[in-house]
Amino acid sequence: MIPDFNIITGESFVIENLKNRLISLRITDELGTTSDEAEICFNYENGALEFAGNLKVFLGYKETGLFPMGVYVANEVIIQSPPQTVRIKAHVANLKKSLKEQVSKQWHQITLGDLVEQIAQKHGYGAKVATEFKDILVRHTYQINESDMSFLTKIAREHGAIVKPIGGYIIFVSKGKSKSVSGKTLEAIAITPQDVINWQACFTVRNRYNSVIAKWYNYEKGETISETAGVGSPSYVMREVYSSSELALGAAQAKLKQLRRSTATLDITIPGNPRVFTEARLNLAEFGKEIDGTWMINKVEHTLNSRGYLTALVASNK
Repeated sequence: MIPDFNIITGESFVIENLKNRLISLRITDELGTTSDEAEICFNYENGALEFAGNLKVFLGYKETGLFPMGVYVANEVIIQSPPQTVRIKAHVANLKKSLKEQVSKQWHQITLGDLVEQIAQKHGYGAKVATEFKDILVRHTYQINESDMSFLTKIAREHGAIVKPIGGYIIFVSKGKSKSVSGKTLEAIAITPQDVINWQACFTVRNRYNSVIAKWYNYEKGETISETAGVGSPSYVMREVYSSSELALGAAQAKLKQLRRSTATLDITIPGNPRVFTEARLNLAEFGKEIDGTWMINKVEHTLNSRGYLTALVASNK
């Protein structure tokens, strides 16, 4: 099949005249990052180009049509020679610059739901926090010279969640569900060695945590109680104090899954597929007993250039 792309600026201008001048187009979709990115490089022989406003990017094939890859805002234009080229770097339109500004603050006795809502409102977003996280009590934590988005990403990682600005909201949801933060249904992708261009699996050799301890405060007894997920030592102790036994145990179980998930990573390159997104699952077969099974996609990079259209994935084991 013949790879194809399109970029729409504003509401009506389609960049048809640039198609023959494309050098490369790269879309990066990463789980939990502050912003998905697009980088577009064109031959610059015919003079100035303007990329004001939003850039709507589409990828696909001439035979099967184009698929929307997102709306981006150009934040950097680089012109260089030789050869004379223009490179446009853009971030997803939902991200505001203020979310990247460094902040120092102490947070005391606040639920995760209220914490996310306060940060979201500060930057002009709404907040959507999954029910399982809303009432988790953050007893005390520091945000030191750290952007609000980076801070939220760290908090989400500690609780087995993901956070992302989507459609005017900052969304804080559980990691590894069947839908992405934008609500897209994510079907498992079956892959065998015949479907891939190359792959590599890396297994970290280290002492693994066998259990996670989370604490909650019992107001009736006036004491802090521990809940444990997993069995044996070494144990990972979570810093937050939760408001109930159920929330503490749920957080410990999520953290244990995260720690186990991080022990193996998979890098795999397949022919370009614009319908592959982060948090979708891969079902691998015929790679070997250590590789076969379910993996979750943490990062997707779509690249279109003179070599064709490729999709590179980074996944973690479940």
